[in-house]
Amino acid sequence: MNTTYFQDLNWRIACPNHMGYEARSAYDANSKVKVIDTSMTSWGRLNKSEIAEIATFQPSICEHCHA
Repeated sequence: MNTTYFQDLNWRIACPNHMGYEARSAYDANSKVKVIDTSMTSWGRLNKSEIAEIATFQPSICEHCHA
């Protein structure tokens, strides 16, 4: 199960595998990054409490992963 999630400026939530190639490349270069700016959007890392809150209504967290 993935424990790292990011949210973009349009409130889209994704794991590193589903953020897109540009963001994934930045994440692979530094997995502790808190903000990833791409040519299309900016991704901010969600903290544990934000992830726990989202899990109450969206168990898979990432909008593209399916549990």
